[in-house]
Amino acid sequence: MPVRGGVSTGFTLKRPIIWVFPLILQLFTFAAGQAAEAEIRVDLEARRALISGSFSQSEETAAKSNLSFLLSIASVDRLGERIDGLRAFDHDGAELSVRQLIAGEYLAAKPPQRFSFGVRLEPPANRLASPHVSWLGKEGGLLMLGDLLPFEGRRERSARLKVILPRGWRTVSVYSAEADGSLKIDDVSRAVIAVVRENTQPIKFRSKRGAAYEMLVTGEWQFTRADAEEMLGEIAEEYEKLFDRDPAENVLVNILPFPQGGGVGEWAAETRGQTVTIVSGDTPFKTQSVQRLHEQLRHELFHLWLPNGVKLTGNYDWFYEGAALYHSLKTGTRLGRITFANFLETLSQAAAIDARMPAGSLLDASAGRWRGNTTGVYARGILTAFALDVAMQDASRGKRSMDLFVRRLYAENREREADGNATILRMLGEMAETTPLAERHIKGSERLDMAKIGLAAGVAWDGRRFTLTEKPSGRQRAILRDLGYNSERRRPRYQNEK
Repeated sequence: MPVRGGVSTGFTLKRPIIWVFPLILQLFTFAAGQAAEAEIRVDLEARRALISGSFSQSEETAAKSNLSFLLSIASVDRLGERIDGLRAFDHDGAELSVRQLIAGEYLAAKPPQRFSFGVRLEPPANRLASPHVSWLGKEGGLLMLGDLLPFEGRRERSARLKVILPRGWRTVSVYSAEADGSLKIDDVSRAVIAVVRENTQPIKFRSKRGAAYEMLVTGEWQFTRADAEEMLGEIAEEYEKLFDRDPAENVLVNILPFPQGGGVGEWAAETRGQTVTIVSGDTPFKTQSVQRLHEQLRHELFHLWLPNGVKLTGNYDWFYEGAALYHSLKTGTRLGRITFANFLETLSQAAAIDARMPAGSLLDASAGRWRGNTTGVYARGILTAFALDVAMQDASRGKRSMDLFVRRLYAENREREADGNATILRMLGEMAETTPLAERHIKGSERLDMAKIGLAAGVAWDGRRFTLTEKPSGRQRAILRDLGYNSERRRPRYQNEK
C-alpha cells in the first residue's frame, strides 16, 4: 500500500480497508476579522488566474508590510512558486516596491492596501494532491481560496469575492451569490469553489432536518446519477441521526476524475469546511464503482461533523480519522452495503498494518501523520475506535457506545474552543472501562490486545484475522447487532458477498 494516498491495485475489491486509507484531509479553522475584497479572473485555456484585491482596514494590516501565501499543505510543497507578477499599492494608489524573500513570501516598502498577481494553476504532478490545492483543467477545476489569496495577518478571515469566467462556465459553492454576483466568504481558509460547465446539473437532496446537499459529478463513471443520489441521501440521513443534527445549512460534494488522467483504482479526498471533494480514477466494473463511491461518501461526509463541525484544535487525527473509518464500516454494514465478513476483514487488515508499525504513543504517531505515517495512524485509529466501542458497550450493557461518545463530543464542542486531545482523553478518563485504553494505548505505547477486544464482541482473533465465534453469548450478540451483524439479512444490497 502506498504510504500516502491511493489504492493498491494488487488487492482485490473484497479488501475495503485499502479504499478507506487514501490521502484525506480536513481543514477546520474559524472566521474572524473584517472582509477583504478580491476578484479572480480565470483563464481556462492558459490554466491561469489573475487576482486583484484589497485588504480590510484593520490595525493588523495597517502595520504589516509582508504579502504571504500558503507554501505547503498536506505534503504538497512549493506552492509559492506558482505566483508571478505580484504588484502592491498603498492606500493612495501609489505602487510600492516589492522584494521577494522566498517564493510565496514578499516584503513591500510599506504596508500595502491593494495587490494584484497571477497564479499558474496546472494540475499538480502528483494526482493524489488534486483535492488539496487549486487547479484548472479542460473540464473545469477547483479554486481553494486558502492557497490563492495572500494572508491578512491571519488565515481566519472573511472576504467578498467575485470570480470572472469565460462564457459557458460557472462556479458552484456553498456560498450564495449576491446581486452583483459576488460571494461573501465567512472564512477564506475553508472556501472551495468548483468551476464547471454552465450546463452541469447538480444532484440535489434535502434531508429531513432541512439541510441542502448538492453533488456535482464531473466526467464519465460506471455508477449512475441515480446511484449517487441514493447513496448521498441514505448516508446523510444516517449521519444526521448519529449526531442528532444536520452538519450545515448547505453542503457541496464534488466528484471529479483526476485532471491528469489515469489513476484506475486510486483516489484522494478532502473535506474542507462544508465542501467534500473526491478526486478519483474509476474502476473496471459497475459493482466496484458503486461500492467504492459509497465508501468514499461514508468516510468524507462523516468529517462534516468531526472534525469540521467542532472547534477542537491540535493534532487529534488519530481520533477523528479512526472514528470516520470505524463509523464508515458500521454504517456500511447497517445499510447492507457490505457484509459483516467485510467488516471483520477490514479490521484484520488494519491489525496487520498496525503490527508492522513501531511501538509508540498513538498521540505521537498522529502528530507525525504528514511525515509518511498516514496509513499507520489510520490503521491504529480504527482499531482504537473498535476497542473503545466494544469496551463501552460491554461494560454498560449497551448504554454507552462510540455512537453516543461522538455525538456527545460533537454537541459539547460545536461552540467551545478546546484542545482536541485533552478533551477526548478527559472524556475517556470519565469511564472506568476506557481509562486503561487511554493510558496504555493512546498516551502510552502498549499495543492493543486483539484477542481480548474480539472476545467481548463475539469475534475470535487467531493472530492474523478476526472471525465470528460459533456461539456468541447474549451480551456478545447485542454488540454484534450494533456493529451491523445480520443487517444484510434485512436489506440484501451489498455488492461483494463472498
